[in-house]
Amino acid sequence: RPSPLTHFEKSSDLLVVATAWGEPDTAQVVTNKIKEFMQMSEDPEATIVGGHAEGLAKIENRMRSSALLANELIYQTENAQEYRAAVEIAMICVNKNMLHWVQIGSPHILLATGKGLEPICYTPDWSWQMHQTVPLLGQALGLDKTCHLNCGSYRLSPGQKIVLISRSQLPSYLYGQQVSDLDSISHILIEDNSEMPFWAAVIEA
Repeated sequence: RPSPLTHFEKSSDLLVVATAWGEPDTAQVVTNKIKEFMQMSEDPEATIVGGHAEGLAKIENRMRSSALLANELIYQTENAQEYRAAVEIAMICVNKNMLHWVQIGSPHILLATGKGLEPICYTPDWSWQMHQTVPLLGQALGLDKTCHLNCGSYRLSPGQKIVLISRSQLPSYLYGQQVSDLDSISHILIEDNSEMPFWAAVIEA
């Protein structure tokens, strides 16, 4: 599984996790485009690309617009004639105990709670349908002229942690485990299937 590029924008409390398939530099291109638009869209008069989505907070609309711009850029520069690159992405912003996200592909977004790991945004790839352990890209930026983005928000409780996992499949018993540290989560995933590659991270909200 390709290693993701992570970028944290302190001014907006925005974390970007971009995983490039094909051309590795594409993750940086996407991250730069997102960073550029997020800075520009701080202006109240800035245009929202893709229109204003009802039901989404202002920050979510800005994140969504930046991802749509990045999708258009990669599609036009890399994949208009043939598939050369695609980028899975998760954008996360925590503000005043509210978790906001925009995601396509991996990583999956979960919350570590007192009852276990609660899935917030889960997108399996195609390999689980093919009964194989090798990752098979399903959804990502740049594959099509338009793309469907998972967007949402969730009110966090004090002490909750955000868990990110890039893996083709998550074992069902993982959700019942009251764990919030990277070592324990990694051990569970390895015990389930040591042949299935993964990437994981734990974020203090």
